[in-house]
Amino acid sequence: MNFLVSVHTLSGFANFYSCLGPQNIYNCFSLVGLVGLNKSPQDAYAYQGYLADWRFKCGAGFFAVYESTTFTSCTQSTYVNYNTDMGKILNNYKMNITADPNNACKYAQNLMDSYASIYRNGTCRATDANNAQWYGCESGREYTNAQFKHCSHSTKCIQRQFTVPHFSNVPDGI
Repeated sequence: MNFLVSVHTLSGFANFYSCLGPQNIYNCFSLVGLVGLNKSPQDAYAYQGYLADWRFKCGAGFFAVYESTTFTSCTQSTYVNYNTDMGKILNNYKMNITADPNNACKYAQNLMDSYASIYRNGTCRATDANNAQWYGCESGREYTNAQFKHCSHSTKCIQRQFTVPHFSNVPDGI
């Protein structure tokens, strides 16, 4: 997936939301709306998590990736090449929280750490491992927080290492 495809995908996601409008989004895609459409609570939460993850990928995650073509390439490659592994991690998470919801925050952190490890040790390991770790972890965090908001106080990702742009052509006093 190249950068232009990513931009089109993210633009489509934004258009999807803007076309529906807030009331239709609530009626169709909220937990209440999905359960009202005969989806199981587990499926409704999973869908909420999926949407939250993509809001991250189209928001803060996109801008982090956009800053560097190398980071763009490695995160896209990781997403494509390790999707099966991430799917297994997600399935384990779902089984664990269904069997033992009292430890949901522990399972959420496990999912986040596992995604972080895939991004850190996969294609991005040689180019931008720390930011890749942050990207993978935050993606998992958004997914799990959609279901277990109380875990947002206990689940943690490493902080992203932002770079400060150098403005060499800016005159003094501005």
